[in-house]
Amino acid sequence: MESLALESSLVKKEFAPELVTRAELFLGEQATSLSEETLLAIYAEVEAYTKKEPDEERVGDCTVSYDKYKKTFLINGTQATFGQLVASRHLGVSLGYSKELLSSGEGKRFAKILTQREREDYLDGVLNKALAEKLSVDTRKQDLLKSKAYEAIAERSMEKSAQAGVFAESVIIGVVETITLDRPDLGVSVIPANAYQDVEEKIDFIIETREKRRGVGTVTEEVAQEARSIGVQFTINTKKAEHKAEQIAKAKERGAQVDDIVYVAIDSKILMGAVAAWEKAGKPVSGPWQFLSRETRIATLKGIFGGILTPEQEQSLLKTIAA
Repeated sequence: MESLALESSLVKKEFAPELVTRAELFLGEQATSLSEETLLAIYAEVEAYTKKEPDEERVGDCTVSYDKYKKTFLINGTQATFGQLVASRHLGVSLGYSKELLSSGEGKRFAKILTQREREDYLDGVLNKALAEKLSVDTRKQDLLKSKAYEAIAERSMEKSAQAGVFAESVIIGVVETITLDRPDLGVSVIPANAYQDVEEKIDFIIETREKRRGVGTVTEEVAQEARSIGVQFTINTKKAEHKAEQIAKAKERGAQVDDIVYVAIDSKILMGAVAAWEKAGKPVSGPWQFLSRETRIATLKGIFGGILTPEQEQSLLKTIAA
């Protein structure tokens, strides 16, 4: 999506191209809500804050290593997948590794992706705070409740909230990100929703994918690819299912910025029970997800991916992830 503000920023000062690309992706149609001056300041802040290089060793509560012979990652000696390790930051897990990890190609890739995702997290947070503050002011006279909603988002944008609903959302985003990293063959990616999408479209995070379409005509015709995006509203308050469905319907009528919006819920008692079991087990990087029943995991994955994966892909995913 083109944004004059973002393009103009690059003319005045050179920032890492990936910062601008990510900002465009995260802000979407709200890119013009932030001034050029604000965007320049945000880029400078993010570059200064995330100056750590992926080829430097780091200290953390848990140590990641790589077994070159078995071709597996280990965290404190326990096997974990590439995706689980990178996504564990959503659970507040602090990862560390030594120079030895960086001696392998997979170890270098892990450090690079982890550093990149941490930088994106920080950029998303700063952008969302600025956007929410701006929208809170813009809507104050017309809709005080909406303005308060934006204000609340701005207050929590740069912090890890202990609120059950917010943590539950982090758990599920972590699960989806794990899948996107461990199953690149599915061709999906996940990004958190921005403040506008949260308040106006009732979206918590967005899954993007590219679907292959068969060309019409000769068998030699090239296969085209169409990008699709699905907004996911996730909740642990199952008592409000009907109300949530009405909110989504209204958002679709107004014209959402995604191709579709789906509603996914896990009862709070069930999820909190899994969180308690996860904590008792020492908070493994697999997260509370592994402590949910198979039925709950299958229903959740079907709800999230049902509209964007082929039946064959969905079957493969359920077999490997929900087993």
